[in-house]
Amino acid sequence: MDPSPENQVVFATLVEAEFTKKQYVYGVCNPFRISPDGYTMDQYFLDRPGNAAIQLVLGYDYRHNVEQYPIWQQYLRTHQPPTLIAWGKNDFNFTLAGAYALARELTCAELELLCGGHFVLEEESWTVSELIKSFFCRVYGF
Repeated sequence: MDPSPENQVVFATLVEAEFTKKQYVYGVCNPFRISPDGYTMDQYFLDRPGNAAIQLVLGYDYRHNVEQYPIWQQYLRTHQPPTLIAWGKNDFNFTLAGAYALARELTCAELELLCGGHFVLEEESWTVSELIKSFFCRVYGF
């Protein structure tokens, strides 16, 4: 996103309380597992004076991440690190297409699509911890 005045207005909504909360609660399957502490604390820090401008700069800088994607993809293709991909099926930030694309790059990957949103660990921390332990046991013999 370029830092034009128009984009500054649009980007400002991404640091508002409504959007912060949305990242935690949109797409969740078990809303009772989502503590308001997470999005309340995030918002507290997002509301610091001058932070909106910092977030705009970070958002604009994201284009450099995108430029790095081919390098990261080549690393994955070359080194094939064993990878557990635990992904929220209902994540509106990182879509299922991203999960499938990552899994396609790897020969030793397990893709677990969990019922949840962007912060799937908030909702499925036990499930993910069990997936991690199981994955390490199978891959590394622990």
